[in-house]
Amino acid sequence: MAQRKIQFMLMSWLLLAIIPAGFIITQISLFPGISLDGASSSLLYWITRSGNAPDGALTVVVVLLLGLFYLPRRIFRRLVLALIISLTLSLSLSHQLKNYFQEPRPNIVWLASQDLLSVPGFYQQPSSQRAELMSSALQRMDASQLISPSIERHWEKEVGYAFPSGHTIFATTLALVAAYYFLSAGFILIPVIICGWSLAMGLSRMLLGMHWPVDVLVSVLLAGMISALAIGVTHRLGLMLKKRDQPTR
Repeated sequence: MAQRKIQFMLMSWLLLAIIPAGFIITQISLFPGISLDGASSSLLYWITRSGNAPDGALTVVVVLLLGLFYLPRRIFRRLVLALIISLTLSLSLSHQLKNYFQEPRPNIVWLASQDLLSVPGFYQQPSSQRAELMSSALQRMDASQLISPSIERHWEKEVGYAFPSGHTIFATTLALVAAYYFLSAGFILIPVIICGWSLAMGLSRMLLGMHWPVDVLVSVLLAGMISALAIGVTHRLGLMLKKRDQPTR
């Protein structure tokens, strides 16, 4: 069982990383590669929304409810602790790196290429002013470039920096940690579904113009290391508590 868990985790991590890596190597541009006013973009928006605040919290609750229902109490407690550690680390690291690298998002660069805004001027403004600049740019777009209202609202809300992808690091961390503990209880389908959702999250961020492939790749790599650290720390704490509770002879 331990070997199967490790194999599944490594394969999932590799799959999540190899897709954005492939786009980097081939230099394929994903954005704007799809219609932003069609059914596919609507589906991608709902996937990406599951990682937004506050909807991301609901996603975590769903995973925890599945754990509460299916996992033994001992494994469920470890899942909760590992998620607290990993998600706290991943979201904090994502925030710090964004402010350090200050990389513009693909949709901002795209709008700037149409002379609808200026990249330096955009990021010199506070967040509230950036939202207004985004709204103004969208209103002045060519009529042939249709964008659904939901994606317009998303662009107006997500006006921060690109690197790394907070959505991807959140989804990958959640998926890898949850997959580990569900595999520990002998479940296969739930880990496959959660990891598939994480994969779709990364793709949605690239296709909707919110992140470059390198943003997603680095986020997956960071999430893998953070997940492994959180699981290791949780395991160590479990051993310490077990040893403490053993009767002394």
